[in-house]
Amino acid sequence: MTTQLKTQADQKQTQTFGWSAKQRVTRAMGACLLSVMFLFGATVQGAEPRDLQEWLNQPLSSGRSYDYLEDHSRYNDGIVDPFASDSQNRVGSNEGRSRAPDDWRQRYHSDSIEQVDYNRPQSDRRNRRPDYERSYYVPSDAGTTRTRDEEFQLNIEKLRELLNQYQSTPATTPAQPTTPSQPAAEPASTLSPREEREQKLAARYGDPVVGRYIMGISTQQALSVYNETAKLIDTRHIQPTTYKERVEYGLGNLDIAIQNQYFLSANQINPSSQQVTNFRNGLRQVYQNYPVTNSSDALNAIYQTINMAQQTVGLRGSAVVTEFIFAATETLDKYSAFVPEDGYRKPSATLEDSIVGIGVEIKPEADSVLIVKALPNGPAASAGLRSGDLIMSIDGQSVTGKTLDWVADRITGAEGSRVVLAVKRDSKTANVTLVRARVKIESVSEFKMVSSDVGYIKVDKFSQSTSEEMDKALWSLHNSGMKSLIIDMRGNPGGLLTTAIEMSNKFLPSGTIVSTRGRTAGDQSMETATYEQTWKTPLVVLVDKNSASASEIFAAAIQENGRGLVVGERSYGKGTVQTHFPLQAVNGNLRITTAKFYSPKGREMAGAGVTPDVTVSNSNGGEDLVLMRATEEAGGNRVQDLAQSGSRNRNQTYPALSSY
Repeated sequence: MTTQLKTQADQKQTQTFGWSAKQRVTRAMGACLLSVMFLFGATVQGAEPRDLQEWLNQPLSSGRSYDYLEDHSRYNDGIVDPFASDSQNRVGSNEGRSRAPDDWRQRYHSDSIEQVDYNRPQSDRRNRRPDYERSYYVPSDAGTTRTRDEEFQLNIEKLRELLNQYQSTPATTPAQPTTPSQPAAEPASTLSPREEREQKLAARYGDPVVGRYIMGISTQQALSVYNETAKLIDTRHIQPTTYKERVEYGLGNLDIAIQNQYFLSANQINPSSQQVTNFRNGLRQVYQNYPVTNSSDALNAIYQTINMAQQTVGLRGSAVVTEFIFAATETLDKYSAFVPEDGYRKPSATLEDSIVGIGVEIKPEADSVLIVKALPNGPAASAGLRSGDLIMSIDGQSVTGKTLDWVADRITGAEGSRVVLAVKRDSKTANVTLVRARVKIESVSEFKMVSSDVGYIKVDKFSQSTSEEMDKALWSLHNSGMKSLIIDMRGNPGGLLTTAIEMSNKFLPSGTIVSTRGRTAGDQSMETATYEQTWKTPLVVLVDKNSASASEIFAAAIQENGRGLVVGERSYGKGTVQTHFPLQAVNGNLRITTAKFYSPKGREMAGAGVTPDVTVSNSNGGEDLVLMRATEEAGGNRVQDLAQSGSRNRNQTYPALSSY
């Protein structure tokens, strides 16, 4: 099993769009560098109860009507830079194409240390329906002419058969280790719990992938996914919640969702106010009449909700069950999630060495989408687009009020296909046609000599090509006279764990790199330095509050093995491990927290991160004080002594590398 690290942004997020170059069987960690879960407004607000218990005990509203978002069409003209002068559009002219915003700052929050488990029986047969599912009848998504009581009696025996087969999974919550603390650097939310749920639901159903998933599976398939999810949570999560908590959260989500325009649109329903009221009353009746203490009770409550939802608002059974799946993972921790898969957008696309797309990194603005970066040699950069440009519409559809997932779905596509963007720069708007193509993603964004003998390398993320890019940068700087090295991990939210280990191995002659601890034997690991030949160059590593996951592993490995100095601010503090379980019934996977990770000295990283040996911050917003201090340290005795000490700790030295 190969290991990966991925980083996902929780606040001001960005995303690179395109196809994954290839699918890998991976074990992953950390947080997905350029991700897609930013919430645009459009949730329904009002004098609603703030939690489930309050909701259950208060009278229902009379229902609401909704105005759907309106699209404003724009059309495209050309492929040259629409904002450049004639001279700038001449072949070979690069003038005016590289200026970036003066004070561009990206804030990332680590998401998860993730690993993929393909070792379960038949997990490679992704579309095979489990045996217990094939004999189980559920109501048709199109509805039924039978009464609710007749439907229940017809299916109760087969439901019992399903439940009996499911009893191999313990109905009670197994003992678990304590959930690690969340990173201290994360700001407290200003939203109420209900408002947070409203935003999550708006984001979820504003993603076209989720809508296609719901419409593309049957109720039977959805129930199979629920059973599979429940078993994995019970047996693998570090601290599973009870079935009562999961079902109650699902009922609460459905109560909010039926009032959300994204949910209604994704499920292609438009209930009247009275139908909404009946649906909400039905949810309350399920809660009151079908108490949940174990897995059997949970399935029974879900079954009753399916029948009620079909009769009151015409909601598909697959939509009901899928929301219970989402809710089950949401009761666990912020890193656990149910992830439906899509043919074009892969979770690890930005960790590949290339993608198919238009080659941009973006993040949302109020009525537009901001281009953070146009990747070199990509279609967007070739057409003259650059950092700071605003995307106003895609293929004639306005992005105003749309989620970033919606934007991703419209921008992403097959190689050779076209997409039309209306782009605004300053006060001018122009139309641009782009042809999607394969674009190389660089993770080492800069390397140079910052003094006569001090080299500098900026690493933006840990991807598949980072190790190779790092080797090229190291040899280039070595040939330029490098005697000491600064590796800048500031703002690096993580990436592949295998790459973090490779990077550490380049500089560590011996010692532990990282370890993980969880409930099962498969969740226990210890990675140690294994390379026989390493760089002995004196080393300084830069970190800040946005350095997370893989970058923290690298910094801690260098620091705690006494190989170099860490300069800057305390890092983010990501410390839990997530496992990806590919699902058997549908295309998708379940990501749940299964372990924690520790520094070389056995220190828990969650909430603590890496504390620099030299604390410096760029508080004045002017000169890079951190880099200036690091340059001083790189030429000092401390890093020289640490480099020599690392060489002495090795049983065997390699004279051919003594000058590195």
